[in-house]
Amino acid sequence: MNVHEVSSRLTPFAKLFFPVFWMAFFGAFTIAVLVTDMEPYTHVANATFRMGVAGFFLAGAALLLFTLVRLKWVAFDDRHIYVSNYFRQYRYPWSLVTAIEERDVLLASLVTIRFAQKGYFGDKIHFLANERRLQHFLDEHPHLAGLLARKLKSRD
Repeated sequence: MNVHEVSSRLTPFAKLFFPVFWMAFFGAFTIAVLVTDMEPYTHVANATFRMGVAGFFLAGAALLLFTLVRLKWVAFDDRHIYVSNYFRQYRYPWSLVTAIEERDVLLASLVTIRFAQKGYFGDKIHFLANERRLQHFLDEHPHLAGLLARKLKSRD
């Protein structure tokens, strides 16, 4: 039984590095704005500027939490799907998969796998797919390729 990693190698960067870097940088900037008199530099009232910066930080943090931070690492074999958040890894049988949806977002392929019942990560998981490795898995596992081909969007 051979396990095929189908997640993109950009997943750790997108899930861990970028959000942590963004939160640290803009969090420090927001704290600096909140404790410093910015009116001489911005020609905007302190309260208005502070609310704008705090709103930007909170909106960006929420966007990251609901998009990039929820990404998972995924691998397939002929019997299971392996899902990890880089701290815990769980295995789900193919029989629990109800749908697999793929969307192109910017330069990546975002895949959502929906399960029949809720697992540790919920009833759906999201991951950035590596198209070449996903296709390699489908080529090596024709019995699963038929199942996935019906559920994945057409690649034409």
